[in-house]
Amino acid sequence: MPPGAVRAAVLINLAAYHLAYVVTLAGALAILQWQGHPNLVVVLGTLLFMLFALALAGGIVAGSGRPDSPLVSRLRRMAVVQRAIPFVAEADARLVRSIGLLTVATALQVAISLLDTATMWTLLRSLGAYPSVKGVFASFMVASLVRTLGVVPGGLGTFEAAAVVTLTLTGTPVPVALTATLLFRGLSFWAPMVPGLILLRRAFRTPDATTAADQQVAY
Repeated sequence: MPPGAVRAAVLINLAAYHLAYVVTLAGALAILQWQGHPNLVVVLGTLLFMLFALALAGGIVAGSGRPDSPLVSRLRRMAVVQRAIPFVAEADARLVRSIGLLTVATALQVAISLLDTATMWTLLRSLGAYPSVKGVFASFMVASLVRTLGVVPGGLGTFEAAAVVTLTLTGTPVPVALTATLLFRGLSFWAPMVPGLILLRRAFRTPDATTAADQQVAY
């Protein structure tokens, strides 16, 4: 694949991921406010992350394909993002700045959060709890935010703790909330690793037949 297209795909995914976070977290805050469970720390942390997400997505779109732009020149002076600047600047700007492509990617990222919420709600129902869909959605988004902000890889432990605490605010008993959260993590985090590892081994075990044939022709 062309390097510029590969870089663009990575950047679109990153930008869409954070834009979807802005949309879903805004909905979660509205639900928490409506249900009377606003927490100052959660609200401030969520708002700050939303601002960061918007700035990151905007920076990706503005800096892609522009190695000599004023924005990229300023960012090159920052050691934190210095290594990422060439990656962003060499991406296919036509793809990264495609409003239609970015909108579809963001919508699909939002759909992932909604489907994860549906999975959590189904697990809670299967364990005998009857939480509201809105409450589960708000709980899941707050737990996802804690997972994203945490330093632990994959949010192991932090997501589970935040999910259990926020689910109890919806009236879910602690044992049910803990069981559903552990089942959800098993289904969404650990189970997909099995086919992923199998496919990865198959992909790197032998070279592609077409590539090998092309190499023979070249020699």
